[in-house]
Amino acid sequence: MFYLYDGSFDGFLCCVYAHYYQERADGIRIQGGEQMQLFYEKEVTTDYNISHRVFWGLQGRLGQEICEKIFRAFLSDLSGKEMMVLRYIAVCLKQGRRMDAYRTHPDILAVQKASERVAREAHRFLGWMRFSDIQGVLYAAYEPDADLTCLIMPHFVDRLRRERFILHDRKRKKAGIYAKGYWEERPFDRDLRMYRSAKEIMTEEAWQAYFDHIAIAERENRALQRQFMPVKIWKNLTEKPVRL
Repeated sequence: MFYLYDGSFDGFLCCVYAHYYQERADGIRIQGGEQMQLFYEKEVTTDYNISHRVFWGLQGRLGQEICEKIFRAFLSDLSGKEMMVLRYIAVCLKQGRRMDAYRTHPDILAVQKASERVAREAHRFLGWMRFSDIQGVLYAAYEPDADLTCLIMPHFVDRLRRERFILHDRKRKKAGIYAKGYWEERPFDRDLRMYRSAKEIMTEEAWQAYFDHIAIAERENRALQRQFMPVKIWKNLTEKPVRL
């Protein structure tokens, strides 16, 4: 059976439930993606009661650390991540939480590596984000490989709790929006940087001029720059666009 879901983590957990209580999953895909033979496909409706039961059940049997790895691996951009995570869950449920330490097992290693990659990218973006003041709202655009918004929003909520801000994932056309102690993710496909004030543009130009001024041309090392700060994120940095 190939299960089709809405792409959310709750939807995926409902597929996990269907795998164990209805029919074994041979594949899990997002609705609207690649289609298989219709006879073997089934759409799974996201039911939050079921997804919460599955999550708390997994946390009770496997522990919080393993559940966090499951969540981070699901947020990755890997093709086939749903079945990768499902196999990991199956191994851990069968052998117990101690199996998570056996990195030589291919199903364990795959999720470990995906989880670590997502965590590493999230940590880096905490230092790479650049905010602009758009009519009193702080706005930052980024294009991560993984779906990071839900991971990094709490960090900025804690540090910018008196502000209103938007973290815009341009790649996935959605954003984390915060105001008055509350945040949520919403579909979002509008680049607000076009609404920068003259003062904000002058500030950005000053940063770019400063960046160029302190650079030593004879010591420029583009390879080292790319190692610490990939080229793909430069266009969303205040100090880099003029040097692309």
